[in-house]
Amino acid sequence: MPIPTKRAPLSSPNVKRLKPHFATNRQGQQAHKSVKSIAKAWLFCLFLLSHSVGLFATEKNFLEFFIPPSTLDIALNSIAEQADISIIYDYDLVQNSYGHPVIGLYTIQQALGALLKDTPYAASKNKAGIFTLIARDLQAMPPQIPPPMAITTPYLEETLVTGYRSSLQRSLFIKRHYEGVIDVIQAQDIGKFPDANVAEALQRITGVAIERNGGEGQYLTVRGFGPEFNTTLINGRTIATDNQERGFSFDILPAKLISQAQVLKTPNAIQQDGSIGANIQLTTPRPFDFINSKDLSYFAASGQITQNSISHKNTLETFALASHNRQTGNSKVGILAAIVDSNRSNRTQGYSTEGFRNTDIRVLSENKEQVDTIKNAYVPRSFRLYQTEAEREQTSMVIAGQAQWRVDTGASLNSSIDILSTRFNDSAMLSGFQAYFEDSFLEISLDENNTATQFVRAGKDTLAQLPDDIRQQLGGSAQGNDSILVDKSRPVANELYGINLEWDSHFPQSQSPYQITLDYAYSQAENLTGGLPFSSQGFSATSDAKWTLGTTTQAPSYSFGDSQVTDHPLAAHFLGRFGGNTQDTIREFEITSKWELDNNDGLKAFTGGVLQHRRVKQYTSLETTYPRNCAYCGRHNVFSAHALAALGLEYSDVFQVVPITADFAGGLDHQAPNAWYRYDIDTLTTILESDAFINAGPIDPQTIRDRFGITDSFSGIGFDAIELERASYRIAVTVNSVFGQLDLAGQWGSLLWSGNIGARYSTTETIAQGTQAQVASIVRASDDDQLDITYLADQPYTNKHRYDHVLPSVNFSFNPSALWYFRLSSSKTITRPNLYDLGQEARLHPRAGSAIQYQGNPNLLPYESINTDLAAEWYFKENSFIGINLYYKSISHFVSAGSQSIEIDGTHFTQIQPTNQESAKANGLEFALQHTFLSGWGLQANYTYTASSAQFLIDETNTGTQTFAIEGLSPTTYNLVGFYENSRFSARASFNWRQEYLRAVVGAQSQPESAQS
Repeated sequence: MPIPTKRAPLSSPNVKRLKPHFATNRQGQQAHKSVKSIAKAWLFCLFLLSHSVGLFATEKNFLEFFIPPSTLDIALNSIAEQADISIIYDYDLVQNSYGHPVIGLYTIQQALGALLKDTPYAASKNKAGIFTLIARDLQAMPPQIPPPMAITTPYLEETLVTGYRSSLQRSLFIKRHYEGVIDVIQAQDIGKFPDANVAEALQRITGVAIERNGGEGQYLTVRGFGPEFNTTLINGRTIATDNQERGFSFDILPAKLISQAQVLKTPNAIQQDGSIGANIQLTTPRPFDFINSKDLSYFAASGQITQNSISHKNTLETFALASHNRQTGNSKVGILAAIVDSNRSNRTQGYSTEGFRNTDIRVLSENKEQVDTIKNAYVPRSFRLYQTEAEREQTSMVIAGQAQWRVDTGASLNSSIDILSTRFNDSAMLSGFQAYFEDSFLEISLDENNTATQFVRAGKDTLAQLPDDIRQQLGGSAQGNDSILVDKSRPVANELYGINLEWDSHFPQSQSPYQITLDYAYSQAENLTGGLPFSSQGFSATSDAKWTLGTTTQAPSYSFGDSQVTDHPLAAHFLGRFGGNTQDTIREFEITSKWELDNNDGLKAFTGGVLQHRRVKQYTSLETTYPRNCAYCGRHNVFSAHALAALGLEYSDVFQVVPITADFAGGLDHQAPNAWYRYDIDTLTTILESDAFINAGPIDPQTIRDRFGITDSFSGIGFDAIELERASYRIAVTVNSVFGQLDLAGQWGSLLWSGNIGARYSTTETIAQGTQAQVASIVRASDDDQLDITYLADQPYTNKHRYDHVLPSVNFSFNPSALWYFRLSSSKTITRPNLYDLGQEARLHPRAGSAIQYQGNPNLLPYESINTDLAAEWYFKENSFIGINLYYKSISHFVSAGSQSIEIDGTHFTQIQPTNQESAKANGLEFALQHTFLSGWGLQANYTYTASSAQFLIDETNTGTQTFAIEGLSPTTYNLVGFYENSRFSARASFNWRQEYLRAVVGAQSQPESAQS
C-alpha cells in the first residue's frame, strides 16, 4: 500500500473490487552490495533474533489491520486493501452506516466480524474467495445506524488505544506496510504532536539528530548527513527556506500544525530527487481527516505556558483548529482552518574565542631590544563573554479545503487546496565583553602544535616605555577591551500554496483502474536580516592583559592588571550595519498517472509522471562600508560628560552596567572581567552622528567628517547600510524530471514478496547572476586592523551550467511470516550544491591578520551516491518490534571547501572556495526497539553508528589546506524514551545523546568547528 506523496481524498464506488495488494504489504528498501564486514554483522544480528522467535509466535494467517472509526464504505475499502481481498457491497446502502474500529492482529473473518459487530450486516464468502456484504435479516431493509457521536457506550467498551500509544501504533503500522525504510511520528490528537518542536520530535527517530539554535531544534541530520542533504516537503511539496542554503529551518514551523511527519531513508522513483540523507515529508491536517458523519464540525483549542530557567520569564502559546465537512448525494466538501500564536522569551549565556587564526605573530624578545617573528602560529581571534536575550513572536496558520464528486460508475474527481503561512520574528540582541587580539605579544607560550596556551598583550603604560621603533614593530596599539552589541534578529515570512486535482476511475467493469493527479505548488520565504547593527565601544587597557587557554569544561581566563571594566569610561570605536536579505521562490508542477494491472505474473501497478521544479534564490547584501564603519576607530573619543551634556544626556542615560556574576554561563571560577556596558543602538548612533560629539574628541573633526563623507555639519547616510552589489547574487535552478515505477508482488512457496523497480531522469540547469569587481588597492587603517579596500568598477556576470542524471531504484521486501520482514534496497541519488556556493563573486573579509576571500563556484556538480540498505524487522508483539538496518553509501563529486593562501595587492588572504573533491564512503548500523508491556507502560530505544572515509587532507607545503569531511556526522547517537499512559494520566521521559560532530569544515578563522550537543 504505497503512501501517496499527495494525499488523495477517499473514494467509495458502488461495487468495489480492489486489486490484491498483499495485506501484509511487504515493503522494500533501496539496496546495493554492502561491505563484507557489514554483511557479517547483519547476518549475526539475524541469527540472534531468529533464535528468540518462539517467544511470541503467531499464526501465519493473522494479519495486522488498522481501521479507525469511519463509515462502512471507507472501512470495507480499507480491509479489502490491507487484506488483499475483494469485497462486493452496495455503496448507497452503507455510505451513512458505521462500523467498529479494527486495530491489531486478526484473521480476515475476525476482522470483518469485528467491523460489522452490532450492525445489520454480515460478510459472506463464495467459492472464488470473494466476499459479499449481506443483510442479517434478508426479509427487511436494515435500519440506518446512527453516527458514532450517538454510539458512545459501545465505543468506550472497545479496546481502542488513544494518546501516545495510539500515535506509536499508527506510526508502526505505516512503517510495517510501507515499501522502503521509513520512520513516522504521528500526532497524538488534534494539535497534539508528541513534542513542541517538529525537529525535537524527529530526533527520537533512529539515525536522526538535530542542531539547535537558542536551545531549540532547527536543523536535521540523518545518518550523519546534514540539512543540505535532506529534502523537506509539506503535503508532498517543496517548501522554500529562509536561509542561503537548501536545508529547511524547522523552528519556524509549529508542531501543532503537523499531523504526521515521515522520514523516508530509502528513495523510490516516485519521490522527488535531491536527498542523499533522507526525504522528510510533513503533513498538515485536512478536513476529510475528521469526516466521520454526514455533517460534522470539529473544534479544538489549547494553551501552553513555558518558563526560561535563566530569565525566569513566562511565555504563552495558543492553538485553535476548526473543521467542517458536509456530504450531499454523491459529493462532499470540507474546509479547515488552524492557527498557532506564540510568544517566547529566551536568554542564553556563553563564552567564545571566535576561533583560532593561523598567522605569523610578532613577539617582544626577552631583552626587549627586538621583535621576533613566529610563523604559522595559532592564536585566538578574541575572548568574548556574552548574553543573548530574545523575544520571539510567531503566528502560523493552515487553511485547507477538500472536495469530492462521484459519478454513478464509481469514479471520482477529488480536489484539495492547502495554504500554509507563518510569520516568525526572533528579536535577539547579543551584548557582552570582548577583547579583540591583534598579532603582537609581549610574551606567548605555544604547545607542540604551535597553538597559543597563554600570552600577554601590551597595555598603554608598557607601550609608552618602549622605544619608538620597537613600539611600531609591535603595532603601536594597546589591548582593547570593548562592550559589544550585536543584533541577531531573524524576521522571517514563509508561505506555501498548493492545489491538487485527482481523477480516480475505479470502474467496476474495468480491468485496469487508473488515477491521474495534477498538482501545482508555489512557495516563498523571505528573511530580512540585512543591515543589522554591530557595535564595539570600549577602552584601551592601561596595564598589560593576560589570557590563558581554558579546558573543554572551563572558559579561558582573562585579566588586565588590577582594574576592572567599570573603572574605565567607554570610548567610541566601531559601529556598522551588516548582513543581507534572502528571498527564496519555488514553483512546482507535477502530473502523475497510476494504472493498476491485473496480471498473475506479479505485475501489480505502474506509476509514471513528470515534474518541473523552478527555484530562484536571491541574496541582497546590505552593509555599512569602510571607512564609515570605522569613523571613530582607535577608542579615542571618550563619551565624556560635556559631550553628552550637549545632547541633554548623562552617562547613565546611555550606558547600563551588566554585571558578570559567579554563576555566569554555568560558573566562572577564574579571572574574568566584572561587567560590560549595554546600550541602545539607536541612541548611540544619534550621539556618534552628532556635531557635538564629533567636535568633542581628540580626533580632528574633519578626519571623522571625511570618513563619513560630509563637510561642515552632519548630513548624509552616516552609519546606514547600503546595498553592496558585489556581495549579492541571484541563483535560478530549473529541474525537469520524468519518472516511472513498476510495483511487483508474488509468492514463492510460503514466502511472500513485494517490491518496486523504477527510474527517474532529471535535467538541472542553473543560472548564476551577480556583480564582481577587481581590487584596485588595499591599505591598512592607521588606528585599527581594518583593511581599506578600493575596488575597480563593478562588472555584471551571468554563468549557466547544465547536467542530467538517471536515478534508478530497486526495493524488495520478503515476508516469510506475519512477524518477520526482510528488506533489500538499492538506489542512486544526488544532492545538488548549496545555492550560495554557486555565485561567482568574491567576498572579502577585511581584517589584517585574518583576511579571508570567499570565492563561489558556479560550475559545481552535485553529490552522487550509490546506496545500499539491508534490514530485518521482527514484530514480536502488537505495537512492539525490533529492527536492524545496515546501510552503505558511496559518494562521488563530494563538494567541500578548499582553502589556500593567496596575495591581493601585497596583502595575505586565505581563499576559501568550494570544489568537487574526492569520493567518500559512509556505512552504518541502526538498531531500534519498541515495546509496550503491562498496563500502559512502554519503552522506545534506538542506536545509530555511522563511519565515514572522508578525512581532512592537509597540504604538506603549508601553503594551504584542502579540507574534506562530512559535516554534521556524529559517529554515535542514541535515544531512550519511557512512557506510562492510562485514561486519566500520561507521563513520558526521554534522553537523547549525540557524540561530538564536525559542525563546519571551514568555520571561524578558516578553521574546522566541532560541536557537542
